[in-house]
Amino acid sequence: MAIKAIQHGLIASSPAPTEGQNMKKELTEKLVAGTTSKGPRLMIRDTKVTDFAVRIGKRTKTFVVACRDREGKMRTVAIGLYPEISVKEARDAAARIRSELRGGGKIPASVTVEEARKIDPTTLQELLIEAEAKFSRTLKSWRLMSETNRRSSARRSIDSVFKPLLDKPVESLTAHDLAEVVACYRPQGRQTGQTGSGHVSGTMSYLATVLNWAAHRKRFRPIGAGRQPKLNAPDIREVFDPKLDDPTITGLRTRVLTIPEFTAIYPLLTYPRPASLERTQVPPEEDYAYVALRFVLLTAARLSEVTTMKWGDVDWLNGVWMKPDTKGFGTAPRKQSLPLSDKALDLLGSLPRAMKALPSELVFPNANGGLQMNWDRAGKVIQAATGTSGWTRHDLRRTAATVMLQAGIPVHIIETILNHASPIKSAGGGGASEHYMVVARMWTNEVDPVKDALDRLAATYDRLIAMMEARMKDRSRHQ
Repeated sequence: MAIKAIQHGLIASSPAPTEGQNMKKELTEKLVAGTTSKGPRLMIRDTKVTDFAVRIGKRTKTFVVACRDREGKMRTVAIGLYPEISVKEARDAAARIRSELRGGGKIPASVTVEEARKIDPTTLQELLIEAEAKFSRTLKSWRLMSETNRRSSARRSIDSVFKPLLDKPVESLTAHDLAEVVACYRPQGRQTGQTGSGHVSGTMSYLATVLNWAAHRKRFRPIGAGRQPKLNAPDIREVFDPKLDDPTITGLRTRVLTIPEFTAIYPLLTYPRPASLERTQVPPEEDYAYVALRFVLLTAARLSEVTTMKWGDVDWLNGVWMKPDTKGFGTAPRKQSLPLSDKALDLLGSLPRAMKALPSELVFPNANGGLQMNWDRAGKVIQAATGTSGWTRHDLRRTAATVMLQAGIPVHIIETILNHASPIKSAGGGGASEHYMVVARMWTNEVDPVKDALDRLAATYDRLIAMMEARMKDRSRHQ
């Protein structure tokens, strides 16, 4: 085969095409770089994009699109020379040119990659869809919320803040465009007095990752790390962060429930939903939102973890919640094995589908069996019923951590429960170490310090409720 190729003046990957032959293969950098012709011009047509090909002559390798236009006339458009442009850049340009030609567009006989990009430029919305597919593998905020809601939390935030720019080409945007949208953004449906600056600041962080990836900036600077083809995207670091001069934002949030707030709210976090909480669209026996909030208080878990919790994640034998992934800090999500308190296990066991649900079913579903999404409405209902205000769902997790700290539970145990760090892995233990520790404690009858801490947390809640009930009875006797 090699001798035959030399005789025809052709050096190509096996099997070698004969003189003047057209062939179809997926065009790759390796194929195009390694194929030469010392005889007649060779045409290799791509199998990924229809009508895209590379013409290999004695001295040049030219990417082309060869297709019929809307009127049926055969057209050939040269895109550029290899290796001045990559196969990926040429393929992207070819797809745009082919679409324009078949749609009746007027394209000259020669088009550069930059000109091809202008034919059908990538919009911000299209770039976000690409980014979501890429980052969802490692960043939890970019994962799809549910089968019915086909957007991640990061993309939903960007869509809400930067809505006026979604249909605009990325390369037409400037830092001034981004700054104007940030300055004009006004939150909708938020509590009185909230400026939305914190939401905008977080959204800018999400968008910065996307734009840096598209423009090969910062951690996407190394070859192969950024998007292909590269886009001349604006740098959002040039835009002022409104959080920095917002007087309502005073640093890290430290809000926790006061004892009167807690004792008013906690008894209402039950299943079925108590009659005092009116939600006309959700029957009490289908409303798991409030008992889910109680579970947050009992476990100090993030609401997102509780929302996505499935029955298959519960190890009933060992009393452990096997979280498949929890929020990472600049890293991929990590697993956590959280021993549950007796109160938390009793709560799970009291739910109607505890022992008959499929492993894939959600523990705290909405009325349709999907993810709970409308937490804002649930929060407003309970705030109205209890006369409380100013607290958020995440404040429940912070309240649990604060109560444990006040109860004398060591800080490193609280950090373990919150999953801010894994002391086992920090000490050199493998990822399966926590599972082996559960089994070891079973055999030695050793009390798990995490379970003990959460049992004490639940007992403290009960004492607070009992104390408040005793005070109410004492007041009623003296009236």
